[in-house]
Amino acid sequence: MSSPLIHLSQAIVATTVVLMGGSLTEPNIDWITAIERFGLAITLVIFFVVTSWLRERRMAKRIDQLEKQVVSISNKLAAQTENTTALIKKENELMQEAIRTLSLRPCFAFESHEEFSKWMQWKKANE
Repeated sequence: MSSPLIHLSQAIVATTVVLMGGSLTEPNIDWITAIERFGLAITLVIFFVVTSWLRERRMAKRIDQLEKQVVSISNKLAAQTENTTALIKKENELMQEAIRTLSLRPCFAFESHEEFSKWMQWKKANE
């Protein structure tokens, strides 16, 4: 973020250049006449420089606030992602254990022992 003094010095230098350029083209112009002639322009330049600097300062504060918010949300999201990943792994392990248990106990997976035996024969034949 730049200082208003830098903006103001740039405006003063630009105005001086304009005044010097104007005084070189007209030999009878003095500083008082130049100020009377360019006073409104100088005032407008200073006004716009100050308002743009204030707007820049406000925007810098907003950007800082938004960057802090993004970092905060990213940290929370990373923690939530880790928790979700661990939970999915645990549920996957439990599901695999349940499938193993069901495959070892035919009473849960099949209606009868004969159906289980047919399935085992089919499984051995297809392997």
